[in-house]
Amino acid sequence: MEKVNSSKQVQSQHANLIVLGTGAWGSALANLARSNGHQVCLWSRSSNQQLEKVVADAEIIVSAIPMKGVAATVAKIKAIGLKKETTIVTATKGLDPATTRTPSQIWQAAFPGHPIVVFSGPNLSKEIEQGLPAATVVASTHPVVVQIVQKIFASERFRVYRSQDPIGVELG
Repeated sequence: MEKVNSSKQVQSQHANLIVLGTGAWGSALANLARSNGHQVCLWSRSSNQQLEKVVADAEIIVSAIPMKGVAATVAKIKAIGLKKETTIVTATKGLDPATTRTPSQIWQAAFPGHPIVVFSGPNLSKEIEQGLPAATVVASTHPVVVQIVQKIFASERFRVYRSQDPIGVELG
């Protein structure tokens, strides 16, 4: 993985990811990252692991929870706090029924200083787990961060394309 450190230099290393959501989609994303050598911790609200402990060391948080749980999870993590360099990747589709905000808008409102990346595509977790060819798009207004996320998940059978239009990708 390439990571921008405080001196703005890019260095290569493996990422420490937390995947929120242990359903088929979260598990598929976790397995993609693991297969590329990244350290991954899966968390769900029914998990024995405390959210405070798993987010404390997270370099990247991947949200693969259903839309109905996004606002509550974001509120919990906001109360805990994140390291300033933590990147948030949202792989949730849909709009919040109460506010019509997208998942990335909910995350960005709670964590305005953090890069937010949208992960979206015509993906079926079952096909990804079977190793069938698939593609997705990662989008952010932070080009270096979107390239990092691309490298975390991309493989020979899972193509990851970059975009600088997160809302367009999220609503598309």
